[in-house]
Amino acid sequence: MNPSSIHRLAMVCLLVLTGCTSAVNRPQTASTVPVAAATPSNRPVDWIGRWHAPDGRFLQIMPTAQPDAYQLTFGADDGTQTRLAGMASMDRLYFTRRGEALALRIGRGEETGLPALAGRAPCLIVAPGTEGYCRTPGTADALPLTPGAYAPVTADCWAPPAASMVYFDGQALEPAEAARCQTPLVDQQGVIFSLARRCGSAPDTPPAAMGQRRVTVADDQRFALDSATHDTRLYKYCPAAQLPASLRSPMQ
Repeated sequence: MNPSSIHRLAMVCLLVLTGCTSAVNRPQTASTVPVAAATPSNRPVDWIGRWHAPDGRFLQIMPTAQPDAYQLTFGADDGTQTRLAGMASMDRLYFTRRGEALALRIGRGEETGLPALAGRAPCLIVAPGTEGYCRTPGTADALPLTPGAYAPVTADCWAPPAASMVYFDGQALEPAEAARCQTPLVDQQGVIFSLARRCGSAPDTPPAAMGQRRVTVADDQRFALDSATHDTRLYKYCPAAQLPASLRSPMQ
């Protein structure tokens, strides 16, 4: 990554981080970690991130520079992606696909008509009974990031420091030595995702007792990671083919 790209990422993350209220400008202590709301939000701004359907299909929603305008990315089960423009109004996110006007709204898995999503919430409904996308509570599957390995933006993907690597498997975002930990989403404000950590022999530990890290997503291959133990660090995606074999795990 060239210096100008690093600078752009730093500026994006800085603007997002400093533009929030003081309540989220620093990682919160374990006693003040908010638990994600049980009632799904009807505001499209709170739908930013990824939503999932069976067989690897997904919907990704990202903000644009225009107010109430979003980029929607639909990922198919064959790996192809379709990007569409969306416009938010009230509790709907409107878009046009193959000439058909459609709208996203909040709902539950039963409304999708897909047995694999029954019982899930929150979900976004495209067409009741035929198409919808959900999130899995207790995971970080809302992060709009490409699954794989991430290195500091200043490092070369061919030889990054092993201790600096972070891995995202679509469910958790962790360094290699903590790959068996869970990182449930406990709060979200736009592109800022607050993750707790649940490891080892305490799978039922409530999020409020687990500490917190904040992930600010610039795009699907770049993010800033902030925690109570270190200052903000910027990361970039490294394709497996560019990494030393010893650093491709656990995402090889």
